[in-house]
Amino acid sequence: MSSGRSCCGWRTDASRTSATAPEARSASLASSSPSVCPGCTGTNFRKLGADETESLERVPAQWKVVVHVREKLACRTCDTIVQAPAPSHPIARGRAGPHLLTEVVFAKYRAHQPLNRQSNIYAKEGVDLDVSTLADWVGACAATLRPLREAIERIHVDDTTVPVLAKGKCRTGRLWGHVRDDRPFGGKCCTGRRSLLLAQPRWRAS
Repeated sequence: MSSGRSCCGWRTDASRTSATAPEARSASLASSSPSVCPGCTGTNFRKLGADETESLERVPAQWKVVVHVREKLACRTCDTIVQAPAPSHPIARGRAGPHLLTEVVFAKYRAHQPLNRQSNIYAKEGVDLDVSTLADWVGACAATLRPLREAIERIHVDDTTVPVLAKGKCRTGRLWGHVRDDRPFGGKCCTGRRSLLLAQPRWRAS
């Protein structure tokens, strides 16, 4: 079977669909199966198998409000009131969930969607989010991730190619060496080294 792409970029090659198409699947049984044989008008059938036809679909994003119910309980003996702690949010005193914040930051920096355009898109979906609110969220996410960014800056990675024995041949593997040293930054962390060997996959031309 020759490989190809549909108009939406989805690979039509059956041998590569599992690697390029989404993993989520939903099967539906066709309701228009014939009930009368066109050859002899008989109705006694036996199942021989089934053919599958795939179609690529997309489920639009959905908005929802997650309500966390925390019951208040009173002790019958001493009248002490107890309650579960409030759930934590990525932004202190904020109400934006982690998935929403991830989508806003991804759309701004990876999909190149300005905040005003995101605000207009969300408004058409029935949710009014002002540009200033989105900007505050992006700034709060940057402040929250700052310790992680500073830690990554102190990690140095070296990439070395090595031959890896495969089935009847050698493949190219990559040896990634990770080194962290806080001494140039005035830290007390000792020098640590980690190595990770990954076999480079065989890429086929599409």
